[in-house]
Amino acid sequence: MAGHSRSGQQPGTAGPRIKKLEQIAPGAYRVVIENPDGTEETITATRHGDIVETPYGSYPVPPPPPPSQQAREPPALQPASQGAGTQSWLVEENPRGTLRARIPLRVAETHASPGQRVEQGQPLLVAETMKMLHEVTAPCTGTLEEIAQSGASIQRGQVLARIRCKE
Repeated sequence: MAGHSRSGQQPGTAGPRIKKLEQIAPGAYRVVIENPDGTEETITATRHGDIVETPYGSYPVPPPPPPSQQAREPPALQPASQGAGTQSWLVEENPRGTLRARIPLRVAETHASPGQRVEQGQPLLVAETMKMLHEVTAPCTGTLEEIAQSGASIQRGQVLARIRCKE
């Protein structure tokens, strides 16, 4: 799932990444962000469960290391829009092709219609959450049976799309 900001960053382009994450209070973190041009800036972010929210987007975070390893620098974190399984923090996928929202979001646009054949990885819709846009893609090849309407507010657990996956 590629994301882009309202500033026009296009899906698939490299965006800011977290270089360093340091807890400064319960749920509050000092974050060093590395921008695509190599510059760095330090910001404050909040953590909600396994997600750190920054002005640049939301990043999944690994569980805290055991106390014996906490002095080590944490590994660099990748934005939710990069790598395999990137929809997992935003969208829950089941093996039968149903996509459900893990957090409240708004459907900004749809790119497919019910009855349409879709390919694995094909963009289905753009979801807006925490002032960031995230492309949601088809988890399998098949026929789109259901998709949320553009502009719809979706609550946690609600269906975003349902695909009848081709065996």
